[in-house]
Amino acid sequence: EAKKNLPDAPSKGEPSAKPLPAAKQQSPISGQIELLTPTKGVDFKSYLSRLLVTVRRNWFALVPESARLGEKGRVVVQFQILRDGRIPEANVRLAASSGKQPLDEAALLSVRRSSPLEPLPPAFSEPFIELRFIFLYNLPLEAAR
Repeated sequence: EAKKNLPDAPSKGEPSAKPLPAAKQQSPISGQIELLTPTKGVDFKSYLSRLLVTVRRNWFALVPESARLGEKGRVVVQFQILRDGRIPEANVRLAASSGKQPLDEAALLSVRRSSPLEPLPPAFSEPFIELRFIFLYNLPLEAAR
């Protein structure tokens, strides 16, 4: 299970859950990604890094005013990416709600608006990958665990 922080780029080895230095983290929203599908030896680091840039851009544009004003929440969204890069809308689901509809909706919509993505790496022969995104509003990265 690979984890990756938003918005940091991957480093050597597996993506990690390393917090950003305070000086670099300008937004009170952050998150993490978990690759739930066995990779079968295929390196997904660069693919996940590009995916994070896309979802993060969409999410930042959708963050509700309440979160910009300090409302806290943790939202978990689980979804699939097909071989051709499409994210089937029916498979984008709320795995854990923040209990606040605007926060939940922004997280869900940021994933839906990211489709289509680039195709999965050609070396990966499975029909899809499954991912879990953990969106944090005004919470420390430790809240993603």
